[in-house]
This record gives sequence, structure tokens and C-alpha cells, in this order.
Amino acid sequence: MKTLNRWIALSAIALASLANATAAAPAFDSKRAVELAATLIRLEFEKHPAAAIPGVDFDHPEVTAVRAGSGREFVFVSFHSTFANWGAYAIFELCGAPAHAVPNGYGKVIDIGDFRDAVAKIGPATKLALPKVCTAS
Repeated sequence: MKTLNRWIALSAIALASLANATAAAPAFDSKRAVELAATLIRLEFEKHPAAAIPGVDFDHPEVTAVRAGSGREFVFVSFHSTFANWGAYAIFELCGAPAHAVPNGYGKVIDIGDFRDAVAKIGPATKLALPKVCTAS
């Protein structure tokens, strides 16, 4: 019964995330966002090799586009690592028309699954404390 309740709860979250993504997914070049994300993360790992995490799988990214509070649109690109549940990510804000991705941050996380779950819950009512990079681009 506990497994069934967990499955129902996870299904509801997945459906809500899908509905949010469908309703709010901005248009962008996902291939370009993945290339930019991989480049940013690789450069950071080269600059600070002691802080790099091993086994980042740059060939299998997860790309999530969201529309957050104030109508701001973001693209989150995350990569799993072979090192426990760690992962790396890059965030882009979509600016202008046609939209172009401007880097807004990148880093690593201890649990990539938790990070991806949190990103999936971002919606129009979510206020993100991320810098506004569109005015600078």
C-alpha cells in the first residue's frame, strides 16, 4: 500500500510538472544550450581541477525550460556524474526576441536527482533569486 501511495504521489508530481512544462515551455535552441553548458562546466573544472567532480556524463544531459515569476524564462541543463549522485548544472536566462540563452550560473550539486526535482517544480508563481542577466546582454 505504501508503494502504491508513493507511486500515485510521484505520478501526480510528474503530471503536474508535465502540465507546467507544456504550458510554460519557452522556445529556445536546446542543442546550443547543452553545448554552452558543457563548455562552461568543463572550463570551470579546468580552472579549478581540485573542485572538479569525476565522471560527468556530458553526452546525456537533461534540459528543462521553465517560465518563473515575473515572466522570466530559464533553461536548466544538468549532467549526472558517476560519482555517487553528484552532478553538474548550468542555468541560462532566455533574453530578447528571438530568444537567446545568456549564462546565469553553473555549479555542482551533491544530489542531481533532488536538483532536477526542484527544477521541475518551478512555475509561474515561483520567484527565483537569480540575477537579471538580460539587461546586461
